[in-house]
Amino acid sequence: MVTSSRTTRFRLVHAGTVEKVGAFDGFGNYYEFTLPYEFFYNSDGTHDVKIGTPLEPNPAQPAEVLAVAVRAHGSTSATDWITTHAGHPDLVAAYDSVGNEPDKQWITIDDNPASPHYNRVYAMWVDFHHNTAVPFVSFADAMADGTHTDWSAPQPLPEPPHTPQGATYLLPHVAPDGTIYTTVTNFNPKQGFCCASVFADKSTDGGTTWSVAGTAVSSVTPPPGIYPNTTFRDGIENTFAVGSHLDTQGSYPLYVAYEDFSAGADNVMLTASYDGGATWTTPPTSSSPTSRPRPTARSASTSTTGAWPAPRPGRRKPRPPGSPWTRSTPTTPAACPPTAPPTTA
Repeated sequence: MVTSSRTTRFRLVHAGTVEKVGAFDGFGNYYEFTLPYEFFYNSDGTHDVKIGTPLEPNPAQPAEVLAVAVRAHGSTSATDWITTHAGHPDLVAAYDSVGNEPDKQWITIDDNPASPHYNRVYAMWVDFHHNTAVPFVSFADAMADGTHTDWSAPQPLPEPPHTPQGATYLLPHVAPDGTIYTTVTNFNPKQGFCCASVFADKSTDGGTTWSVAGTAVSSVTPPPGIYPNTTFRDGIENTFAVGSHLDTQGSYPLYVAYEDFSAGADNVMLTASYDGGATWTTPPTSSSPTSRPRPTARSASTSTTGAWPAPRPGRRKPRPPGSPWTRSTPTTPAACPPTAPPTTA
């Protein structure tokens, strides 16, 4: 497997990757989590990247894999990547082309020196069985030289009752005490994907065992595939962050921002948990005036901030964890103004 920061090839038959994500360990090594896939050449020399069919260039090789490439701290060359483990490609999981479709991979690393699982690398992804999504997790411990221990056997993450459609959109974060959380999102395909719910999983023993912490969003209407008045395509339904300071109840606060299209406009809602995910606050609206898509939540040392693709006028002062949020009025986006024709000199 030859790897650069832009592309990954698995034994010369896996070309390109999608949705690459990465994280740094406590030693300064960078871990990139990738999704390489097989392709074959058509008779005219073009590439065919069809997946989920029996048509493969080499049936003896997995059609899609979850792989890791590490750029060790201090690397200087573009080719200074570690792509093998124990003499083989560094694979977290591998899948055949028929009946499986791995996707939505994410990675996080426990970089808190005080944590009992310091430098543990957590890899998460979803395997789609047609419309049924099964979330998985695997972990390994990072070493100073850019290598790591063996990946643990992939294990499915727990889901609450009444989620036969499976769940997706994994967003793992590690609290300062070493507890790892992730949100997991469920849709209802039999009702046209009309409704979504978001719950939180957690592990307090370094990823060995998992439990459902609670439900952050019980039912919400997601936006359509294309946002109204725009050419933007809808993406992930929610985002997630974990606070770095204890709240007034002695827990690290959890924050989930999500999209709500029930009013016919895309409003971004925010809910928080101050007891480890067991209960969640009634969400105020944190919507952009023009319903800009794809918000990102990040946890700062003493506050939580929602970041939008375009700047918003004004900023609120940071608030201590556990303090109440103010409610704003959902807004409906105005129609886009006509575009003036270009002028020539």
